[in-house]
Amino acid sequence: MQRIKEEVIQTKVFVGRKDMLSIDALRANTELFERGEKLYRRGCVAAAMRVGEKLCYDIGTTPVRTVSFDMRGRPSCSCGAAAEEGCEHLVAALLMAEHDGRLEHFLREGEMELGQRVMNLLNHAAPGVENLRLVANLRIYPD
Repeated sequence: MQRIKEEVIQTKVFVGRKDMLSIDALRANTELFERGEKLYRRGCVAAAMRVGEKLCYDIGTTPVRTVSFDMRGRPSCSCGAAAEEGCEHLVAALLMAEHDGRLEHFLREGEMELGQRVMNLLNHAAPGVENLRLVANLRIYPD
């Protein structure tokens, strides 16, 4: 229990994207953050699953709520709360994402897919150019 508390206190913006809602931004709303943190600590957040081009966390409340993130990291929750304001389900999902690392991995995969599409477009834009070669390199650095 103490370890989880320490993780929550040390949570930072886990991916440096401007359009993503961070856990630190949600922390300003103390009541909302505490409700979400309680859900996370109770183990109400199921492991993330990829559904199409979204990563989804099911939050075991009644009824079950689903927090999904698109390839840019923008969240949405089935409870209907505005993404900019957040909800306790989003807080719980972000805490789990910080803990399991799946959201960060999902976003990196999305960046690689985008890079591959750009390379394919460039290859089609310059047909017959023999000295143009684009290669994708994926480097994952430990934090």
